Amino acid sequence: MNAQSSGPDPAVFDSEQFRNNLESDELMKTLIDLFSEESESYLTQAEVALEQQDGEALHRAAHALKGLLGNYAAERALEKASHMVKLAKESSLEQAEGVFTDCREEIENLHAALIDFGKALE
Repeated sequence: MNAQSSGPDPAVFDSEQFRNNLESDELMKTLIDLFSEESESYLTQAEVALEQQDGEALHRAAHALKGLLGNYAAERALEKASHMVKLAKESSLEQAEGVFTDCREEIENLHAALIDFGKALE
């Protein structure tokens, strides 16, 4: 067993990079507290945009989600959001639906990792 197995998968959440980027436990706690509400808001906006086949609204929601995820050292979730931005820009909404599902799953994994990490900050 290696040292990596004791922490979260860095592709889901790189806690060392997150800590190095912010350098403040208080700021990390604040961002962790905000994550669930903000990510859910953007995911809901993206879901509605997909239901309405609104590429512009999807682009806005995916771009906002990408910006949010950039704060969390979450490589896979950020890649999925970036891909969704690209697909929305290209009006490839059918493909974007599959990426949206993957992105939501990555965000759920990230949320769980953030909660675990946040407990260690208390």
